[in-house]
Amino acid sequence: MRLTLCIHTSAKSPWLYLLKNGLPFAEVMDDNRDPTTGPTLSQMAEGMLHDVGAVISDLTDMLVDIGPGRLSAVRAGVSFANALSFALKIPLTPVNASGTLGMQASMATGLPALVIHKSAAGAAYVGRYQGGELQSLRYGPLSEALAKSAEGLTQAALVGQEADVPGITFSDGGPDIITAATFAAVLAAAPTFTSDPIQPITEQSEVIDD
Repeated sequence: MRLTLCIHTSAKSPWLYLLKNGLPFAEVMDDNRDPTTGPTLSQMAEGMLHDVGAVISDLTDMLVDIGPGRLSAVRAGVSFANALSFALKIPLTPVNASGTLGMQASMATGLPALVIHKSAAGAAYVGRYQGGELQSLRYGPLSEALAKSAEGLTQAALVGQEADVPGITFSDGGPDIITAATFAAVLAAAPTFTSDPIQPITEQSEVIDD
């Protein structure tokens, strides 16, 4: 039996999903939003597994949201995943939140997608998903990053927050939550797993476009 733990921490609240043989099986989320009083990711994972009659050592692999998003939460998720991968000797694969949310929105609407993750001091990450792939991921002042990412578009699905760009009609791309079904689609696409430690996406990451 294959049990895949999916860790999603770039949204407003952390979500954990369990896939059994590639299909959604269980999930848990924490809407407390207070890291000092809420359950840890380890406690959330153990509770979810207990509810389905499994334990941490039953996990066979992991999918891990590496952002962009709430950097402190993403770092916590990545650190937990790296430690668990090392302890259990199971592989993990990084999941780009912008690309995955873009895929989710594009599949739902049939449109290219722009995904906004707000950062500090008015900055934001803006991902452009089109043609079945994440074409760009930009970081900077929201208006500038959004304008560059939207070049050439007349219609797009928008994820993350409301925005306005002259000449573009935006459709609702859905909430900024990667669903269990979307994680399952990522797994079905045969991602490249690794045993090496992974890193969260920051403004210095190589994946960020100029």
